[in-house]
Amino acid sequence: MDGPHGIQAPAERGQFFPPLKVPGRYALWLLLLAILWHGYLCIAAIGVGSSLWDDSIQYLTLADNLLNRGIFSQQYQPPWLPDTQRTPGYPVWLALMGLQIPVILVVQHLLVLLSAWWLYGTLRMHAPKEVAIAVGWLWAFLPYPALFASSVLTEALFIPLLIGLIYLFALPGISLGRSIAGGLVGAVLVLVKPLGLVVCLGLAGFEMLQKKRRRYAVIWIGLVLLLLLPWQYRVWQLAGQWSLSTGGSITTVYGKLGGTLVGAAPDSTLVLQTNRWLADHQPLHTLYTHTGEENQEFTRLTHSSGTLWPYWMAHPGAALRFHAESLGNMWMGSGYGAARLITGGDLLSKLCAGVQLGVNAGLLLGSLLVLFAWRRIPLLLRHLWIVGLLLLLAHATAWADGRYRTPADALLSGACAYAWYWLYQKIRRPMPSSSLGKSG
Repeated sequence: MDGPHGIQAPAERGQFFPPLKVPGRYALWLLLLAILWHGYLCIAAIGVGSSLWDDSIQYLTLADNLLNRGIFSQQYQPPWLPDTQRTPGYPVWLALMGLQIPVILVVQHLLVLLSAWWLYGTLRMHAPKEVAIAVGWLWAFLPYPALFASSVLTEALFIPLLIGLIYLFALPGISLGRSIAGGLVGAVLVLVKPLGLVVCLGLAGFEMLQKKRRRYAVIWIGLVLLLLLPWQYRVWQLAGQWSLSTGGSITTVYGKLGGTLVGAAPDSTLVLQTNRWLADHQPLHTLYTHTGEENQEFTRLTHSSGTLWPYWMAHPGAALRFHAESLGNMWMGSGYGAARLITGGDLLSKLCAGVQLGVNAGLLLGSLLVLFAWRRIPLLLRHLWIVGLLLLLAHATAWADGRYRTPADALLSGACAYAWYWLYQKIRRPMPSSSLGKSG
């Protein structure tokens, strides 16, 4: 059955797992190419050791201390002071993988391919088959997710968990078992990356608007918040602030307030100038050293983070400029540097960058199209698109790049692809003049 402008209606029923039959005319060849692509990046990353980025050492140290000493600390030697800057989700994942880099990277690449399948399954239930197939295959080949899978970074686990949660959320019908599963996945998502809470609250808010799903929404988001309480209590005991991580205060003070003050500057300049400004406005502030030796440092940094909203309210122009600059940096992220580091090839790196920038442009223009096709787009895809925009704004910092945008791509892609398909159908099958103005 066709919908408006000849758009084929989506599948009415879903399954807990999408069909194993791979969609598309040349599906087996595409699947083989996707496996080869991910296999090549995985082997290349293992060979050159490029899986170790700046943050990777911290995650591996936390995982090593968890695995061998049963403590959560970034320190290499005694007294192994407890860490509150990072959340435990990704270090626990690394520890479960035995800290074996080849095993970690192989499993992460398999998760990317699995998430492409989940993304296809989500859209197949709420969009035309062509939209679901295009987005699913695109995700399997997209440079950024594959490059993250070749790295020891939280995004390698966060993005598949995010897409898995979206798939659970998109399934038709309601049940207590699925609400519990959603709560467990949501809690792990947040413990891997605290900004996952934006996604969980956004999805729960959407369900709260639907009377039949409201009770189950309360169950699953309540379970998420309940499971987070022990870690929040630990941070409160150690650092004196009720949060998932003291890293949030660092991001707020330097990434957001500092970015508003001085723009997207190198970290050293950013920190120095932010500290100078804070010294003039808050005499109690001292530079946070990341050593964790003085809990008072966390308290002072948290106190400083309280200046962000008052400063934005007093300087709206600076706040708008900061967000425009940060979002621009995120949309211009191409992955060229990461691809060059992993593959060592300039031509392949430029090809990856070209493909990624093309997809970025498609999502950006597609987001504008979404506004014109708003009423034609299924309600779920519209809501995911809104949550994706909120996640983008939450990720806006002085050092934001394509790495911080990519999780939102999974949320934006459904509505954007649907909008492009709507435009294609509208051009190919223009509405008869007699029917103009009749659609609502």
